[in-house]
Amino acid sequence: GSEAARPHGDGAGGGSEAARLAVGNLTVLARQACGRGEHRLALQVLSRMGEHAAAAGREIGEECEDPEAVRAYYALAGDPFAELEAAARLAALGETGQAREVYERLNEDDDPEVRFVAGSRLLELLDAQGDADAFYRLAERRAGDADSPARPVFGSLLGMLQERQGDTETSLRTLREAAESGEPTALTVYAQALVAAGKEAEGRAAYRRVLEAGDPEAAARAMVALGNTYHDEDEAAARAWYVQAVHATEGHVSALGAMYLGALAKRRRDFPEALGWYQRVIDAGDPEAGMAAAHLGELAYWLGDRDGTVRYYELTLTLTDRPELVAEAACRLGEVRMADGDPDAARRLLERAVASGDETFTLEAKTLLAKLP
Repeated sequence: GSEAARPHGDGAGGGSEAARLAVGNLTVLARQACGRGEHRLALQVLSRMGEHAAAAGREIGEECEDPEAVRAYYALAGDPFAELEAAARLAALGETGQAREVYERLNEDDDPEVRFVAGSRLLELLDAQGDADAFYRLAERRAGDADSPARPVFGSLLGMLQERQGDTETSLRTLREAAESGEPTALTVYAQALVAAGKEAEGRAAYRRVLEAGDPEAAARAMVALGNTYHDEDEAAARAWYVQAVHATEGHVSALGAMYLGALAKRRRDFPEALGWYQRVIDAGDPEAGMAAAHLGELAYWLGDRDGTVRYYELTLTLTDRPELVAEAACRLGEVRMADGDPDAARRLLERAVASGDETFTLEAKTLLAKLP
């Protein structure tokens, strides 16, 4: 018990190897006591650890299953950020009422950093609880907090909520104010809203400001978005922006640019160019790889290329389990196998298309199944 902890506690205050050993031993004793539900004993052990008590209390609090004890372990730190950690643990344990009380109280703290974290966590909690009115009021308040380190982000959130309520004019005004900070996310959200409202020229100007904001990833996304604004009206301009995005970064944003370049080539029925861009996505192992393979299968199908249709739709089935892609690939492959005179393979594939549950190809697959002997 507490007597067992005493000799370790005597050496826990220094910086020697013996002190580090004592801290480790005391932490083990406290964790064991917590595991047995003997939280008073665990806290007594921790109290003998001096400056190390707060860190050990956090460690044990992360594992503790008793909500009341959780608060006691984190309280050893005696600071609001530890309280925020305790509230997160309480929420994970299902004690959302207690977590909300902590977040609401610290949302009034004098420290803007504390208010920012508490407000962000509270917004997540309110969203999960479906409390739309409280969510809106809090977003409005945080957007008006002049000392907040993330005021533009909250302003963008508020603007999106206003748009969701159908108040486009107020939304754009709020988003414009947030974007004046030059923060890349706020600029991006404002640009998206402008384009959605039919103000494409202003939206493009906002996206170009993102390019100057110093965030390479945000800039690459803005390039893709700029390409989108030209996609249906000016293929050359769209292509130029997509190519810039592909070469400006790596990873998913680069793959998105390649997907759009593939789409432009597919629209022209240019299989060689489409293959180059879509294959780039497939080779990168991007989450869009299955979609890229399906686009190549569809383009080959349009062009009457039987071998290409089989190759890329079979590849689709190995790369993704998305129902709509599985249904398309299996249905088209079933159709090909029917034409090849292989009813057994056709049946397996068409039944797979039906089993996917995707409505788009289910009717077509059932129609083809009905034609099989």
